[in-house]
Amino acid sequence: MEVTPEFFEFFTELGILETHHIKLLKDGAVTISDNILERLLDFEFFDKVLLKLESTFNEYYKVQLNFIDKIRGIKKNISMREVRLENWRIIGGVLENFGIQITEDIVNRLASRDKTTLVSLLKTIYLLCEEIARRKGKPIKEETIKGPNDVYVPEVKPVDFSSFSTNKAVQEANSPLEFFLITLGKALDMSTKQVASLLSNNRKYLIHIANKGIKKDFTKIRDWFHLLRSNELRILTLLNKSEESNIDMCLSTIGVGLLSKDIQTATLSFQLVSEISESIDNNWRWFNNEGIELFVFCICKHESIRIPCLNLMFDFCNKNKSNELGDIIIARISKEKIYEFMGVLFEFIHNCHPKVKNSMLNFIVDYCFKEEGSEKSTAMSLISEAWIYAGDAYFSESKESLVINFFKVCIRDSLFIIQKSALSQLFRLLSHFAKLKNRNGPIIYKLL
Repeated sequence: MEVTPEFFEFFTELGILETHHIKLLKDGAVTISDNILERLLDFEFFDKVLLKLESTFNEYYKVQLNFIDKIRGIKKNISMREVRLENWRIIGGVLENFGIQITEDIVNRLASRDKTTLVSLLKTIYLLCEEIARRKGKPIKEETIKGPNDVYVPEVKPVDFSSFSTNKAVQEANSPLEFFLITLGKALDMSTKQVASLLSNNRKYLIHIANKGIKKDFTKIRDWFHLLRSNELRILTLLNKSEESNIDMCLSTIGVGLLSKDIQTATLSFQLVSEISESIDNNWRWFNNEGIELFVFCICKHESIRIPCLNLMFDFCNKNKSNELGDIIIARISKEKIYEFMGVLFEFIHNCHPKVKNSMLNFIVDYCFKEEGSEKSTAMSLISEAWIYAGDAYFSESKESLVINFFKVCIRDSLFIIQKSALSQLFRLLSHFAKLKNRNGPIIYKLL
């Protein structure tokens, strides 16, 4: 990697580089050894890089950021691609708060150990640190920092909360941010400074009280959502005049209720998100980056709004003519949560629209077919559940043949636990199909 001496100095301060890691060129540039890049691709130094960016920002701006918990979630020296993808998404989520947009394409390139993309990202972080220090608290404009290789860097706008007041009438709000400051202040009986702390750190404390209530009491948080509902026209008016980033902020703020343990709070939040997203355009980025996780959590948690949540997720995808919902879930949701989501689906998709039902069954079966190692055990259980649940209405002869072949492979697996699970699920299927006198009964009997 060829860099300027200043860039080298920046990484030396972090304790990442030493003199034996570099080679000086005639034009004054510095070449850093590939070994350092490999270690960066293994996430060995990224905690230092992110904490440096955070501390530089906090030194000059009034809004104090703290992502140490997220940064600690980064796993180091791992080889599995799925874990690398998850790590880069965590890093992307942190960098997004500083205005560096990491697209899914960039995440995939980084997970594939593309050094060119890594160098571009590191240079973007370095340039942003330099510009923050140079501006010393003044706004940074988009054209100042160029994110190489389509790393998007939007305008960074530090907020001076002292210019806002929660004593104003809701209808007097002049921006979406002021709207939320006023409504939160009135509903929760808080000062501007207290409300500002709820919205800082990526809404960490607002999420906490939405999830657990205030001393386990959800009355005030429900009052806030009722206040939002009664002033919905005002926020829509403000959003129609706003940038896409304000739409993202609005849906993320309202969406915290989807993480609530309280069904009334979750329902109020869902209704608002649904109505606002239907009334405005440019909502896809929010859904793809954050909304999908909120909806999956809500579906797993609250039985009464599962079908509306799933239907709205499909509406987002259809409206934006984007990828299949299953592909987005795989890209954004952790494996553990995906399995929980799949297990819950069988409890209610029989009441969904046939297109939604078939799409989710395809998602479950296709995902399970690709599983490897000990996770095949869970995959076989879900495939059996899908076959018993959907029967011949969904499983064509060609799909049934794929399932049988999948079980054949699992029976011959080197792990005894997979062999045992395969036999257990086959006996379960045999018992079910034998009672129905289904044509698959003899096939499974013969296989056993």
